Amino acid sequence: MKIHDFGLWFKQLSYGGKELWSTTIPPKDGFYIYYDGEFLGYQLYAFTLKTWSKKAYIIKLNRDFPRVGLDDYKIGRTLNLEDFEIVENPDYKGTV
Repeated sequence: MKIHDFGLWFKQLSYGGKELWSTTIPPKDGFYIYYDGEFLGYQLYAFTLKTWSKKAYIIKLNRDFPRVGLDDYKIGRTLNLEDFEIVENPDYKGTV
Protein backbone atom coordinates (compact mmCIF):
# COMPACT_ATOMS: atom_id res chain seq x y z
CA MET A 1 0.00 0.00 0.00
CA LYS A 2 1.27 3.44 -0.92
CA ILE A 3 1.40 6.15 1.71
CA HIS A 4 -0.40 8.50 -0.70
CA ASP A 5 -3.18 6.01 -1.54
CA PHE A 6 -6.35 8.08 -1.30
CA GLY A 7 -8.81 5.41 -2.41
CA LEU A 8 -12.09 6.03 -4.21
CA TRP A 9 -13.71 9.47 -3.89
CA PHE A 10 -16.62 11.26 -5.51
CA LYS A 11 -16.99 15.01 -5.93
CA GLN A 12 -20.53 16.13 -6.54
CA LEU A 13 -21.09 18.82 -9.13
CA SER A 14 -22.13 21.90 -7.23
CA TYR A 15 -23.21 25.42 -7.94
CA GLY A 16 -22.08 28.38 -5.93
CA GLY A 17 -18.45 27.30 -5.57
CA LYS A 18 -18.85 24.50 -3.00
CA GLU A 19 -17.12 21.17 -3.51
CA LEU A 20 -18.97 18.25 -1.95
CA TRP A 21 -16.60 15.28 -1.49
CA SER A 22 -17.73 11.81 -0.42
CA THR A 23 -16.49 8.22 -0.28
CA THR A 24 -19.97 7.09 -1.38
CA ILE A 25 -21.71 7.79 -4.68
CA PRO A 26 -23.87 10.93 -4.36
CA PRO A 27 -27.61 10.26 -4.46
CA LYS A 28 -28.05 12.60 -7.44
CA ASP A 29 -26.49 12.23 -10.85
CA GLY A 30 -23.72 14.69 -11.72
CA PHE A 31 -20.42 13.84 -10.03
CA TYR A 32 -16.70 13.32 -10.67
CA ILE A 33 -14.90 10.04 -9.88
CA TYR A 34 -11.38 10.05 -8.41
CA TYR A 35 -9.08 7.24 -7.39
CA ASP A 36 -5.73 7.64 -5.65
CA GLY A 37 -6.01 11.39 -6.15
CA GLU A 38 -6.42 11.00 -9.93
CA PHE A 39 -9.49 12.11 -11.90
CA LEU A 40 -10.93 9.09 -13.78
CA GLY A 41 -14.28 10.25 -15.11
CA TYR A 42 -17.66 11.70 -14.37
CA GLN A 43 -21.34 10.91 -14.68
CA LEU A 44 -23.55 13.61 -16.15
CA TYR A 45 -27.14 14.51 -15.50
CA ALA A 46 -28.13 12.70 -18.71
CA PHE A 47 -26.92 9.46 -17.04
CA THR A 48 -23.90 9.25 -19.33
CA LEU A 49 -20.54 8.15 -17.93
CA LYS A 50 -17.40 9.76 -19.40
CA THR A 51 -14.15 7.92 -18.68
CA TRP A 52 -10.49 8.55 -19.47
CA SER A 53 -8.33 5.68 -20.74
CA LYS A 54 -4.88 7.29 -20.45
CA LYS A 55 -4.61 7.06 -16.67
CA ALA A 56 -2.74 4.66 -14.34
CA TYR A 57 -6.13 3.39 -13.15
CA ILE A 58 -9.31 3.07 -15.16
CA ILE A 59 -13.00 2.53 -14.53
CA LYS A 60 -13.93 -1.00 -15.60
CA LEU A 61 -17.66 -1.48 -16.00
CA ASN A 62 -19.04 -4.79 -14.73
CA ARG A 63 -22.06 -4.65 -17.03
CA ASP A 64 -22.50 -4.17 -20.77
CA PHE A 65 -23.69 -0.58 -20.95
CA PRO A 66 -24.12 0.82 -24.49
CA ARG A 67 -21.34 3.04 -25.79
CA VAL A 68 -22.22 6.53 -26.97
CA GLY A 69 -18.66 7.55 -27.83
CA LEU A 70 -15.08 6.30 -27.57
CA ASP A 71 -14.99 6.41 -23.77
CA ASP A 72 -18.63 7.32 -23.06
CA TYR A 73 -21.37 4.99 -21.86
CA LYS A 74 -25.13 5.39 -21.52
CA ILE A 75 -25.87 4.18 -17.99
CA GLY A 76 -29.56 5.18 -17.87
CA ARG A 77 -29.47 5.78 -14.11
CA THR A 78 -27.05 6.79 -11.39
CA LEU A 79 -24.09 4.41 -11.10
CA ASN A 80 -23.80 2.18 -8.06
CA LEU A 81 -20.73 0.45 -6.66
CA GLU A 82 -21.74 -2.90 -8.18
CA ASP A 83 -21.62 -1.37 -11.69
CA PHE A 84 -17.87 -0.79 -11.81
CA GLU A 85 -14.47 -1.34 -10.30
CA ILE A 86 -11.21 0.57 -10.44
CA VAL A 87 -8.39 -1.47 -11.99
CA GLU A 88 -4.80 -0.81 -13.05
CA ASN A 89 -4.61 0.21 -16.70
CA PRO A 90 -2.58 -2.44 -18.58
CA ASP A 91 -1.91 0.07 -21.39
CA TYR A 92 -0.58 2.83 -19.12
CA LYS A 93 2.97 3.82 -19.99
CA GLY A 94 3.50 6.42 -17.26
CA THR A 95 4.68 9.97 -17.62
CA VAL A 96 8.11 11.04 -18.76
